[in-house]
Amino acid sequence: MDRKGTQWDRHALKTSWPENVENPAGNNDIMTRVSSSIEQVAGLFANARIVAFTHISGSINGTTFYGSGIGILDTNTSFSWNKVVLHNFPLDFASPLCKSWKCKRHSNLVPGIDGDYDVDEVIKYSAGAEGEILSHASVRVVTPTIRIVINRFTGWYKGPINVQEIRPYWEEYRPTDNPNVVSHHGERTSIVSGTEVTTAWTGTIKLLDPKASFSQAHRLDYVMHDWSWHNEGGTAEYFKVLGLHISRTS
Repeated sequence: MDRKGTQWDRHALKTSWPENVENPAGNNDIMTRVSSSIEQVAGLFANARIVAFTHISGSINGTTFYGSGIGILDTNTSFSWNKVVLHNFPLDFASPLCKSWKCKRHSNLVPGIDGDYDVDEVIKYSAGAEGEILSHASVRVVTPTIRIVINRFTGWYKGPINVQEIRPYWEEYRPTDNPNVVSHHGERTSIVSGTEVTTAWTGTIKLLDPKASFSQAHRLDYVMHDWSWHNEGGTAEYFKVLGLHISRTS
């Protein structure tokens, strides 16, 4: 159930956690709760380019859960720091087996994806596990450097859950016939209880600004520099530090 990273000091994220978004009442209340925490966190991470506050809810393997998180994306260094706390989380699943719990805002590194947008994804497993999880997120701009994200996950998973290693992975973004809709897909392999488990996802990003236009395919490559996952009796914490590289693709 537990995995602790060794390379990065988590003190800043742990001590700055906005207490008033720890247990949000629901989607209608999250904007008020999160907005009141912006000054606290924006001051601490003054050099960060994009800070995202996340509300999470859903049901996996029949267990309904909720949580909240914070993500910091530095577009100068292409590093991302993320933390979520989840409540009543299923004991037969692990967050590192899924994706995009925090922010969905790595898309902001891709030229043409910005402003308000919605993300829909289907996440499936093979080579060591089975399952399907549907993910929906609404990303909204508060200021040029602040985002609020509402995330929901529903589905099922059957397989090992002791994640030991997360290998480098990738995601591609491609234009569609609609300039406001971006197609994306990706794949990641993890070592889970000594077994290789492949997580693959496909989905769309809908740009809500009618003037927005996405025309050039891009690829994002990810390296997990540090991460930790802990679930004790349904109260879980997921922390990770990612390095990202963006490139054009045909």
